[in-house]
Amino acid sequence: MQKTPNKYAALIRTICYILIPLAIFSILRSIVSIWYYEQEDTSVKEYNFFESKQFANLYKESIINNVEASYRKEVQVEYQNVGEVTNIIQNNEYTLYIPNYYDVVESNVQGQKIYYKNYLQNKNLKFLIIDNKTKEAITNVSQTLSTDTTEEIKNELNNYSYFWSYEQGNVNTNVSLLSLENIAYQSPYTDLKQYDCTIYTGIQDPLPYKDYYYNYKILHDNVFPLYEIAIITLIINIILIFLYMILITTYAGKKRGKQEIELDVLDKIPYEFVLAFLFFATGIALVLIDNFQGMRTDKIDFIGIIIIGLVAIYYVVGMLFYLTTVKRIKTHTLLKNTIIYRIYKFIQKGVNNISNNISLSLEIAIVIIGYSLILLFSVSLIIALGPGMLLFTLALWGVMFYWAFQYLKKIKKIKETIKELYEGNTQVHLDESQYTGELKQLCIYLNDIAGGLQTAINKSLKSERMKTELITNVSHDIKTPLTSIINYVDLLKKEKMPNKKAEEYLTILDQKSQRLKHLTEDLVEASKASSGSIKLNMEKLDVKELIKQVSGEFEDKLKEKKLDLLLNLPEENVTITADSRYLYRVIENLYSNIVKYALPKSRVYVDVLLEQEIVEINVKNISKEKLNISAEELMERFVRGESSRNTEGSGLGLSIAQSLTELQQGTFQIYLDGDLFKVILKFKREQ
Repeated sequence: MQKTPNKYAALIRTICYILIPLAIFSILRSIVSIWYYEQEDTSVKEYNFFESKQFANLYKESIINNVEASYRKEVQVEYQNVGEVTNIIQNNEYTLYIPNYYDVVESNVQGQKIYYKNYLQNKNLKFLIIDNKTKEAITNVSQTLSTDTTEEIKNELNNYSYFWSYEQGNVNTNVSLLSLENIAYQSPYTDLKQYDCTIYTGIQDPLPYKDYYYNYKILHDNVFPLYEIAIITLIINIILIFLYMILITTYAGKKRGKQEIELDVLDKIPYEFVLAFLFFATGIALVLIDNFQGMRTDKIDFIGIIIIGLVAIYYVVGMLFYLTTVKRIKTHTLLKNTIIYRIYKFIQKGVNNISNNISLSLEIAIVIIGYSLILLFSVSLIIALGPGMLLFTLALWGVMFYWAFQYLKKIKKIKETIKELYEGNTQVHLDESQYTGELKQLCIYLNDIAGGLQTAINKSLKSERMKTELITNVSHDIKTPLTSIINYVDLLKKEKMPNKKAEEYLTILDQKSQRLKHLTEDLVEASKASSGSIKLNMEKLDVKELIKQVSGEFEDKLKEKKLDLLLNLPEENVTITADSRYLYRVIENLYSNIVKYALPKSRVYVDVLLEQEIVEINVKNISKEKLNISAEELMERFVRGESSRNTEGSGLGLSIAQSLTELQQGTFQIYLDGDLFKVILKFKREQ
């Protein structure tokens, strides 16, 4: 059953579209895990977020941010004269600053005022800041009956899961990384010295609010335990994304049941517009993400959803951009489907139309006039504006010489093509789109001539191939029934014939069937030899031994025809590279030809001669019939030297011998001189 082209293309693309974001998410998670792990202090690399360096850094930052937000430098306003500019003097001392959005609750207990803050960025951090000079306090601990005084708030915070306090230069905490010995030279300890205050802080576990602490804890719990396999996961997912992109690239534009790439509406939009839209979408996404960074942390879920939506939209936009780029490259329309290319083609078409409508002589005349005008213009510029225009003039002349050089290159290319065509290369072809005017017309003529010659050659080769195939097929079809005939003849020969006449008929039937068998075998071998489909086993052979072996095989047949064989072999060893089976067949065919057609009671000469690096095998005999045919005709198939056709030959022996010789990198030549028949074989000698 024939498979449907691209049957699963859409399914494969869809699966890859889904798996790529998952792999990207895993990569980001691995990168964050590695980064997060490397940020931690080697002595506290544990899975507990509240013992991590990230928690300590965030805790320190929150403490100093809250203190700085609660204090302002003292400002003194001085009025000198009415209408004059007010002078503002800023002291170096800090005073507690109470914004109007605090829930102010005055408590006269212990003579202190406590201001309850109703909003804070990181709500999980609870704090109490006491100004040591004014005894006023700011806190974000919710006011209850048990938190009406600073002492009660202190006790409340000290009972939190994690606490940190600073009072009169002393630090009390259960967070190891925030102990005094660890932060003695760091913020917030060094920064708090400029504020005359006491501070108590605490954080509950589990975290009740969704703020930066909450987000960092989720991040820590999700990525910190993965650092041991993060590198392996990172490498695997990078490889997977690479494979997914290969699949998407391979099946981009392919649809079920169709082999060619199909372009959609997006693929036909000018590429500049697609690039502009991508840059616009990138800019919008970056601006929105940058704006989200300043939003309140209590909106973190909403911000996360928006960012995920933006990333999903940008992923779709990016994938569409990648797909349209790939499809344009596959269909060779990436450059063509641009505004710049269309403008270029429009100008080129106009120039070509002008060039195609003028003759070569007029074109040369325009070029000469153009060069003359440029020469006059260049000289005028130098005279009028001075030597400073020399560089511009040289550049202008450089452009003109470049154009002339390109024109001469085109003429040279046409000349080389004509030469190749003259030497028999009909595969030459000139790109007509690169030429204009008379040169373009000349290219068209050359391409038509080359195409016509190639068509004629292809027809000739096709005809020869059909003849070979016909001979092979017919021979094969004859072989099957012929084998049955021969087998039945062999069976009849074992039976007793009713009379002598029947025995004579059986003998004739046996002879003719064997002759037909040899003929079909010769046909098949001739077909294989001429088509070059024979598999050769080239090896080093001793020519002298091969000649002696064939001569020994034909010794009885030569004596029967009363032919005297004279061998002339050199004393030294003669080695060539050939296939022993098929070279034996070549020599055997020559000997068989001698037995059939040589004049009885005559001599047959077989000489092996050495000519530098060539081994020459000469076979000569006198024909019993007059040779009224040329050597070229004698080499054709089914042609025999005698016209009576009374011999048992098929007319294929010499043709087979020639084809087999040439397949073994040798040469096969026949010479006829009256009744003298001579064959010369030549092979390269091996040392």
